[in-house]
Amino acid sequence: MAKQIDPNRDQYDLHAKVLGKTHGTLSMALTVNRQTVFLKYFSKIAVESETAYITERNALKLLGRVGLAPKLTAFSDDDQILIRQYVEGETLRDVVTAETVVCHSRAVGAWLKKCAQRAPSRPGSGNWFEYLTGYPDLRKSSAIGTSQQFLETFEINNFVLSQNTALLRDFVMSGQGPMSVKFARTRMKPAGWDLLLAARALVQLFPEQTDAITKALSDGYSSGTRATSDRYLTLIRLFVLGMVFETGRKVAPPPSHLALEAFNRRRKVKCDAVATSPFLTAKFRPQKKHVIEAFERHVLNLARQVKRSTNPDKLEPKPAPASSSQPPLELGALCRACQGNCCQMGVGKNAFIDRDAVYHVMKANPDKDVLQIAQTYLDFVPKSHVKDSCFFHAKKGCNLPREMRSDTCNRYTCGSAQRLLKTINARPPDGILCIAGTGSNFRKATRTRDGKIQNVPLGRLKIGQAAFRKSSDQTEGDS
Repeated sequence: MAKQIDPNRDQYDLHAKVLGKTHGTLSMALTVNRQTVFLKYFSKIAVESETAYITERNALKLLGRVGLAPKLTAFSDDDQILIRQYVEGETLRDVVTAETVVCHSRAVGAWLKKCAQRAPSRPGSGNWFEYLTGYPDLRKSSAIGTSQQFLETFEINNFVLSQNTALLRDFVMSGQGPMSVKFARTRMKPAGWDLLLAARALVQLFPEQTDAITKALSDGYSSGTRATSDRYLTLIRLFVLGMVFETGRKVAPPPSHLALEAFNRRRKVKCDAVATSPFLTAKFRPQKKHVIEAFERHVLNLARQVKRSTNPDKLEPKPAPASSSQPPLELGALCRACQGNCCQMGVGKNAFIDRDAVYHVMKANPDKDVLQIAQTYLDFVPKSHVKDSCFFHAKKGCNLPREMRSDTCNRYTCGSAQRLLKTINARPPDGILCIAGTGSNFRKATRTRDGKIQNVPLGRLKIGQAAFRKSSDQTEGDS
């Protein structure tokens, strides 16, 4: 395998990392002399393994030529091994959140439109009513039945080589946007079939955003053409109604709710609400001297402006409620679990410290000159900070006292915090569980209890994650 990947070498430095396993496949990232490829092995013992291997091999050959699949670099029919280009990025299932699902849906719609235009195709005939009612799950669907006239007039003019999977782990969010990475179930399907499957998968995760998700998918797929977008929007929503919301169909509960159930199952003191947030991996790096020196000059300049003002009191802004009082305990728990994802916005912006912030510090310290004011800020700069985040971002959060922070930092609330505050205002919970991560990939958890914030071991949430994985039929994908 190493010889196939780098044929011009006699010696090889080879490293392998397992990315995923199923009952019939093994996927890994294989690095040979700093060149990384994706390797997939199809077990000869598993039923239908040979068919899956041949299907994916042929799909990679066909779609790779038109830029719709990673390039196939080597394969072995005897061993049922595929080696292809490695796609750097995270799977769509791991990155999509309630805040990003609409944006991701539009990007997926645009990608699937490109696939429908470039993939191998053949002329087709018939209409969507005939096609959809050919599936047992939709044969007795009231949504499909009551829309028979519309579906019969929506003709199927061509079939294209489609990914034919509704698993969001089969899409990788690369630097160029979404890309399909799994082709074992590839089939010739009506143009738009993959769009319907993507809608079903996204709506099952975020059913409360059904209208926004389906609208974004149709807009992306239709490239802004109003008439075409409206037709596909109607088709998508009928499919989702029949496959997700009608009798006998269950929407997979959010993984955070399953985690809350698992947490409460063995706890005497339970949490009656759950909140989710992003997660920032806290990797620390030493401060850069030139960055701190630039910040010192920035504060000195602001302090001199305040000092030179003939009427400094006119500079005083309206007091910021967030800076004059501590935030709710529940919000503190959420931010602790998140570890400061929003603090990354302070990079290159001098922690948002402006003239108003410096004015308040000078007013609180009337005996200090401008050099001493600047030193007051520098005294709170930690020796190391979270990588790719604000230089005040330390192990326990912001190293600056709240009264010295910018009004921007004190007032800002992310989407996760806004939803939590709405929950608190509607009905203050006795205890809240805060989970950071994406999907079921929980990275950190906290809870409130007896007026304090406590860290929660992730082991107490494992049952919830296992239940979610079982209900959502996930498989492996690129990492």
